[in-house]
Amino acid sequence: MCARTSIGDRKKTRIDMNVSLFVTMLLIMIASIGVLVWKVTEANQKIDEIIEAISVDVLPELGWPANVSTTCDIPPFPAAACLPEHRIDDPADIAIFMFGLTRSLRHTYKTIKHRIFRPLNEHGITFHLYAHFYLIRDGYIDARTLETTRDFVNDEWAYLSPYTRIELQNQTDFDNIRSEYTDFHSTIIPYNDMAAPSPRDTMHVWRNTKRQLHSVSRCMNMAACSGVPYRAVIFLRPDVLYYEDLPIPLLRFCMNSQKAAAVVLNWGWDVNFIGHNDRFYMTNWKGAISLAYRGRKSNLDTYERDTDRSWWPENVFGWTINKCGIEKRVTDYPFDRVRANGWLVPDSCEKSHMCFTDLSSAIERSLSGPSRGA
Repeated sequence: MCARTSIGDRKKTRIDMNVSLFVTMLLIMIASIGVLVWKVTEANQKIDEIIEAISVDVLPELGWPANVSTTCDIPPFPAAACLPEHRIDDPADIAIFMFGLTRSLRHTYKTIKHRIFRPLNEHGITFHLYAHFYLIRDGYIDARTLETTRDFVNDEWAYLSPYTRIELQNQTDFDNIRSEYTDFHSTIIPYNDMAAPSPRDTMHVWRNTKRQLHSVSRCMNMAACSGVPYRAVIFLRPDVLYYEDLPIPLLRFCMNSQKAAAVVLNWGWDVNFIGHNDRFYMTNWKGAISLAYRGRKSNLDTYERDTDRSWWPENVFGWTINKCGIEKRVTDYPFDRVRANGWLVPDSCEKSHMCFTDLSSAIERSLSGPSRGA
């Protein structure tokens, strides 16, 4: 009887210990989750504070005429839509638009200043720099590029100082809002669905295209509200290493053109299939209006109706150039992309997405190579 009681006591004790251990582990997990939530909340608050302190208050969209189906003939951005503080009294020859994710600006800003800004200064071409960047807040992961939240540095935009105007936007907030640049087909395609507006692509492609086109349009809004009569615009992504000086003669072609004109890159792809590389291009002001607002719903409606191409942004870019009859010149301007995790993706390996080389030697090459472009 005593033995049975002893065994029963031991079983009860073991159960109590297991329950106690389970409760302890549960409390630890709850505490860990609480700490994680607190850290994420704190990080989000810091990002929100940065956005509020840095961003320029510019109207997000305009009520273009309903009968305008593409961006080819839209009127200029109306000055009445801008606030007095948006105007800039200091004139400049051209505007530079930087857009998207800063991604790797901490690695590329030296080459941007050396290969883009320096040649402009040496040739006496004045410029204003406008930037719209998304900040990565939480839960970001890119299965294709292997980039995660911890790879992004949300204060990289500071490397651009002095900039003329800059706007920061939380990428998650943008994905969740409804506007002319986000609600295309949203009534039939859930945000987290893997289906794109048409069966041509995954939602990943469609979402990235919307992000880029919105970012470009925000840069255009800031420049248009400045009231400065720019003769040309350079569009460029911040996550790129350039290996030659900016091709000044081609920029002057844009500056002096009387009709819509653009300089685009010879990418090596089938242009009819993939369009043109949209990481770097130059236009005059007329061409800039058409291309900067190519993400408008009416334009994308026309794109989907008129073509069976994919929703890759390069396709929308190339289609808009052709649709609007923009005079284009194609050139070679070598550059490589740099991921947020420091991986270099040579342009020659674009198709495989699996060719990575040493970043430090590439940066050195970008700062000491030839200056053919001048």
